[in-house]
Amino acid sequence: MLLPVLLLLSLGSCSDATPPNPAAEGSTETPSPEPVPPKKVERSYSDPSMPATEEEKADIAAVCGALMTCMQGPDCNEATFGALVKKAKVKTAWGKLMIEHFNGADPQRSCRRIVKLLQADNLTNFHPDCRYLVDRCG
Repeated sequence: MLLPVLLLLSLGSCSDATPPNPAAEGSTETPSPEPVPPKKVERSYSDPSMPATEEEKADIAAVCGALMTCMQGPDCNEATFGALVKKAKVKTAWGKLMIEHFNGADPQRSCRRIVKLLQADNLTNFHPDCRYLVDRCG
């Protein structure tokens, strides 16, 4: 008589167990991954494959203006060009890289470098100061 009571008790305890999750067993769906925000691609000085932003164009025009002002003056040298470029007060990382790249370079060499940059970006005609440099050093 003890045996049937134990059997009933053991069966009752099995029915209290949590039922298996049918969604977990038979489901082949994987949870959708959270969307990953797009990676910000920045423009680099050595690879100008992205088009210049308006702020970058303003910085390029400012450097073109500084170089043009220097080249039209009677005593255009590295020091004069460096001082004019620092006064340009560029705001973008691109403009700061330009200034760093031209640091210590003579104006003629800088002119050739900026013309190559303008040609690579297809910006040779976007600003009068830059057109002057393309005509003079291009």
